[in-house]
Amino acid sequence: MHPPAYSTDFYSDTFLQDPYSHYRAMRDLAPVVHLPQNDGYAITRYADVRNALRNDRLFISGRGITMNQPTNDMLAGTSALNLDEPAHRERRRIIAKPLMPSALSPLKSQVQSIADDLIDRLVCQGSFDGVREFAHVLPLELVSCLVGLPKDGRERMLEWAN
Repeated sequence: MHPPAYSTDFYSDTFLQDPYSHYRAMRDLAPVVHLPQNDGYAITRYADVRNALRNDRLFISGRGITMNQPTNDMLAGTSALNLDEPAHRERRRIIAKPLMPSALSPLKSQVQSIADDLIDRLVCQGSFDGVREFAHVLPLELVSCLVGLPKDGRERMLEWAN
């Protein structure tokens, strides 16, 4: 049995401008839909996605996780997301250790101070874009401070990362 097709291009302006209505339509259509415009499939429901992510024998990541082969080729083996077991588990263990609550606990007051300073600056503006000026900025501020990067250029870190 083949899954039903959802023929809207996942990367079209129409989809990107209002993704949630498309996500809802795909969920209503079936637990798995074929995306012929993108030559791929989408698992549409939370429990099914969670089960797929835990089934590393059937749903492998080592050959890529995007619907773009040049991107898959470029990212191959570069992160835990693009690795299969046992390499995935080992990379995840290494990455997760410094992010565990016990490792972060000594930084709590510094993180709180950085967040408070950002919130104070934004509140003084009167209004702000919560995503662009807070959700994007706070992680960059935290990482920059914690690794000792100078203030100059921090506002361009996302641009540089891309």
